[in-house]
Amino acid sequence: MRHHRTPSTRGFTLIELLVVVAIIGILMTFILIAAGGAVRRAEEKATLSLITKLEMGLSERIEAILARRADIYLAHLDMAAIYTTAGGRIDSPQRSQVIAQIDLVRAEIPDVFFVQNDTHYPLNFASLPYANGSNFVPLGAVVGDPIRPILGAYGATWQAMSGLHKRLGYLPSGYDGTDNNGNGLIDDLQEGIGTDPMVDDPDSAGTTHTQVKLSALIARRLGNHTHNTARSEMLYALLVDGQGPLGSVFNANEFTAKEVADTDNDGLPEFIDAWGQPLQFYRWPIFYNGDYPTGTGNQTASSIQKGLLRYNAISEPRAIDPLDPNQQLMAIPWFYKTNQNWAFTGTNDWSGSATAFMTYFHTLVDQNFVPGANNPSGPLWDRSGFFGRRAYYSRPLILSGGPDKLLGVLQLPNSPTPMALQLIGSPLSPGENTAFQPQLPSLSVNGQDDISNQSLASPGGGVR
Repeated sequence: MRHHRTPSTRGFTLIELLVVVAIIGILMTFILIAAGGAVRRAEEKATLSLITKLEMGLSERIEAILARRADIYLAHLDMAAIYTTAGGRIDSPQRSQVIAQIDLVRAEIPDVFFVQNDTHYPLNFASLPYANGSNFVPLGAVVGDPIRPILGAYGATWQAMSGLHKRLGYLPSGYDGTDNNGNGLIDDLQEGIGTDPMVDDPDSAGTTHTQVKLSALIARRLGNHTHNTARSEMLYALLVDGQGPLGSVFNANEFTAKEVADTDNDGLPEFIDAWGQPLQFYRWPIFYNGDYPTGTGNQTASSIQKGLLRYNAISEPRAIDPLDPNQQLMAIPWFYKTNQNWAFTGTNDWSGSATAFMTYFHTLVDQNFVPGANNPSGPLWDRSGFFGRRAYYSRPLILSGGPDKLLGVLQLPNSPTPMALQLIGSPLSPGENTAFQPQLPSLSVNGQDDISNQSLASPGGGVR
């Protein structure tokens, strides 16, 4: 009799199954990592593409502004003068023109605003009252001047304010640069609401509409505003909703829903990065560093804007401000303390004139300075033995925090204390003037994946 071999029914052992599962898991991990990397690269590329587009539009607007020769006001003359120990005064037309031109850029390109409790102008563009108590631009302009009328209020020209006013819901008479109701104020809230008509007030989804007074709609939108969106909203207002002679660089339909959103539902659109965060815009990013320290404590020669650390050597080229090519703001007789006899008192080693400039515009002082002491030349900016002066090249900065949504740069705030530092993106308020020591290590970590218009390497390669 023949015996038939019974077919083997042996299956996989548990160990074999575990090995197969592990191999599949490893392969899936590689696939997911590759896919995730591709997604991140696509997000970074999209963000950098948007930032590059915005920089081109901003450069066009700046060129149009610089093509105009700014009018010189008394404030510019006062700030540019040298006051002698004998009580004399030496005026400088050249330095006055430099300061007037910087004042014009500041007024036409505000980079931030905050909501204030003011019945005429609810928005303040980081302005400080001048010596005569005014908040008008140019600095020190006088209400009712028959020769040169007021060009704006609270730190911005009427044209720069208009885009925000329009989006908040103001009537056209509230953003046309004219005193329509004859109350002596241009484009104030009263002109913006007129007779306070009833208007639609849609919900955040845009599906439900209710009828409310226009004043109530504007108040609700201002109440929804969050400060971290202000810089992006300001940039959108300048480039897309611009009014007046400069007009708009872009049209709203040139951007997609992935590039523009109203994340705080205040009626003001913001440019957003690929992670849904508002881009940050800085007109004068004085303390933006092109390269973070590598352990030596020095900056490398490739840095564009230096503020916190020293140069590598005395031979390294110093920065030059394009708005001040002849270094008028670096003149020792103007910069250093003399017998100042006007509204501003000198601080430390610098004059009241220099102090006034740094109060309203940006610092001119190296952050390595030791108050009251002359330091040797060398890697410091000033090689003359007078320590502290510095010329800054301030290319506007458009910045995304990258995938981690954390920014890694510092700024000088528009506050009554010009040397007070604060982190970019922190709340800006009229009385914020507390200085602190910047935390460079944490900033360096935060900035590793930042993406900006000043990136010299591929996106994601760190702030450059």
